[in-house]
Amino acid sequence: MFKYMFKILIAMMILVPVQVQAFSVTAQVDRNHITVNDYLELKVIFDGGEGEVDTTPITDFQIVSRSNSSNISIINGNYTKTVTAVFQLIPRGKGHLTIPTLAVSHDGKTYYTQSIAVTVTEENLSARDTRDIFVQAELSHDKLFVGQQGIYKFQLFSAVQFTNARLQKPQFEEFTVEEMGEPRKFTHIINGQRYNGVEIAYLIIPRTPGNITVDPAMLTCDVVLQDRSRRRDPFGDSFFANGFFSNTRTRPRRFSTKALSVEVMPLPPHDGAVPFSGLVGRFKLSASLDNNAIKAGDSTTLTVTVSGTGNVMDAKFPDVKMPQQFKSYDDSPVEEITLTHQGYQGQKKFKRALVPVSPGSFSVPSLGLTFFDVEKKAYQTVFTPSMPMTVAPNADQEPLNPPVEVYSPGTNAAAPRKVTFTGRDILPLKQGPDVLSGHAAVSMPVFMVLYLSPFVLLFFVQFFFRIMNKGLDPRVALAKKAADYLDKGEKEQADDQTFLRHLYMAMMCHILSRAKEKERSMTIVEACDLLDKSGVELETVNQMKNVMHDIESVRYGGTGLDSQAKKALMDRVKAVIKLICLVLTFGIVAFSSPSWVKAAQISDDTGDGTLLLKAVSAYEAGRFEDSAGLFVQLASRGINNGKLYYNAGNAFLKAGDTGRAILWYERAKMQMPHDPDLRFNLAHAGTFVKDKSEAPGFDFTGMLFFWKNYLPPRLMIWTAVGLSVAFALYAGFRTRKGKRVFTLAGLLFFVIMLLAGTTVCYDYYEKNHGRYAVVLSKEASIRSGLSPEATTLFVLHAGTRVRVEEKRRGYLKIIFSRDKIGWVSSGDAEMI
Repeated sequence: MFKYMFKILIAMMILVPVQVQAFSVTAQVDRNHITVNDYLELKVIFDGGEGEVDTTPITDFQIVSRSNSSNISIINGNYTKTVTAVFQLIPRGKGHLTIPTLAVSHDGKTYYTQSIAVTVTEENLSARDTRDIFVQAELSHDKLFVGQQGIYKFQLFSAVQFTNARLQKPQFEEFTVEEMGEPRKFTHIINGQRYNGVEIAYLIIPRTPGNITVDPAMLTCDVVLQDRSRRRDPFGDSFFANGFFSNTRTRPRRFSTKALSVEVMPLPPHDGAVPFSGLVGRFKLSASLDNNAIKAGDSTTLTVTVSGTGNVMDAKFPDVKMPQQFKSYDDSPVEEITLTHQGYQGQKKFKRALVPVSPGSFSVPSLGLTFFDVEKKAYQTVFTPSMPMTVAPNADQEPLNPPVEVYSPGTNAAAPRKVTFTGRDILPLKQGPDVLSGHAAVSMPVFMVLYLSPFVLLFFVQFFFRIMNKGLDPRVALAKKAADYLDKGEKEQADDQTFLRHLYMAMMCHILSRAKEKERSMTIVEACDLLDKSGVELETVNQMKNVMHDIESVRYGGTGLDSQAKKALMDRVKAVIKLICLVLTFGIVAFSSPSWVKAAQISDDTGDGTLLLKAVSAYEAGRFEDSAGLFVQLASRGINNGKLYYNAGNAFLKAGDTGRAILWYERAKMQMPHDPDLRFNLAHAGTFVKDKSEAPGFDFTGMLFFWKNYLPPRLMIWTAVGLSVAFALYAGFRTRKGKRVFTLAGLLFFVIMLLAGTTVCYDYYEKNHGRYAVVLSKEASIRSGLSPEATTLFVLHAGTRVRVEEKRRGYLKIIFSRDKIGWVSSGDAEMI
């Protein structure tokens, strides 16, 4: 015993001399004399810790980049940690400039650096030196209309070697900008001199009229100097002349292009008969029918194609008025658009299924498209010819059981069917009562009690499962039967009539189950009455009625169904069933508990179920901003549900708000990381993010707890608690048998349980301290300090995910990559 204590005492005596160095700060530059075309490096060195530098006092120089490095050493028992912040500065003018005293914050205290004087002079270069490397910029047009595509090109010409090139492109504040592919390399001969060139092109589209100046682009690099005094190697071996055995000298250089002016002209007013489509460029319009001679009840497809150069992705289906004897169904448009060196080119194809309900001779009217022709500088309208169509009687068609004019609660006329469009870019909303089944958050103290009290938790889990497994309501039998019908219709290779019967019975069973009715036969009119008496909105009743009438029409009309039509009909049935299920579930809960309803009305006039229905209806009607606001309002009520967050992301993405869409998708990912719809939509939203993801540096904790990203938070919590309970049962069983607990298997079991609990604790820490955020603004300036006047280090765009290191006074200190660190306003980014 005394032997071990003696060893511990010796170890403590060895470690006692280790001393922590006091904090100090110094500033230095790599040189004090530069030219106007040079740049210098300012190093702020922190000895004994880390600090935050306020660079707002620097006015004589522009900060173009920042990076950090650190070094830790223990020499003769002395502990030393040195952190260096490196800033790249370029002078704003010439003369005697000053880097003033800078304030550095560390552990609540403020330290100051010394001021540094720098002399900036004109650069004396020979004519050859000035032409050895140079840059230039050009615009494809000096005059553009609002919405017209233009090309901005930056070109670098070099006849010498250079390293560490950094390009600062213009801000393009009044333009929509997209980089046009990878940089293009070329060679060019000027006055007999061969240059290696690099060209970077940007597609720019002006948003507002006026005379706009495109700021100069700036390039900094280190030009390799050729040592003309070095004698030729006597051995004639170039190996000894390479960079490893020689001291290659470089000269820092800075190059700027000229500012370019462009006149942006507004589009003239349009007063033509065909409304302006919003397209600017050169376009064509074509239309065709796959079959112009069909029978009543059959379908033909109208295909409309908009092609050309310009913003073809903004094209919409031209307005067409079909006769009342036709039903129409839109398909998702297909885009074939590429970004070339002339701008966006390609086509957008629309398809609409036309189904005549009665025979006769008809015609698809001429379609018109009005666009602004940038070459003719005037509006142009193109038309398609009208297309005649002959509809013959269907000899095999039996009389339709429901007449054309069908019953609708509250009115005698049938409500027109609304065509909804969700697009093929993202997967649809998640609907049903489970969207509002918010999970109560488990706090850190509660988790620790559960995790450290496994025997109490074991009793709780048994009680929980006993409650969950209590007797089922008799209505479940009808719901199960409806699910079986849907399953058969989706999986069985049955004929059309059997498939349609399965869909019809599935809808009837669901309505009866949710309305607390017994199993019985029921007509469409009776189903409408039942839904109407249950308090379902008229729009939902009409949706159900239209779907069931379409099923009846196909069943008794003798029309065949291909696999695509079956899938479309199945999707419509599922959507209506989910909507009916949602409405009646909340209605049943409300009417079965009057006291609860009264209390809810006192606290909130609008129930969660009603609010969800409004959000879904707004989404389907194309009012995506309203839908997003309603989904966020639901989330603000404390509903912690990944499906609700997913729906909010969908609405924001459809509304064109990429930043908030990715924010809510990321929040949903924390609840359901493996949901395939979420992963697909998040990946699709990522394609709209301009900033390429960069490695923010080595993250030891992220590597240690990597597996937490593969489990939803609640599953991770209950996995840890379950492992604790399981280990307690294992330990109790082993102890009762008189066997050792910490065998090899027991030790492994214990380590896994401990790792699970540690991971949950780390997840709590990460949420409370907010490790990640998403940029919301279209362009967010990342600054060097905590004020709008601080120097802009770089710019990030909407949807970019960044790591958060600190929150202070309305700002977030973020890390985008190792050399891109700064402060962003909390109004421009939000914590996930």
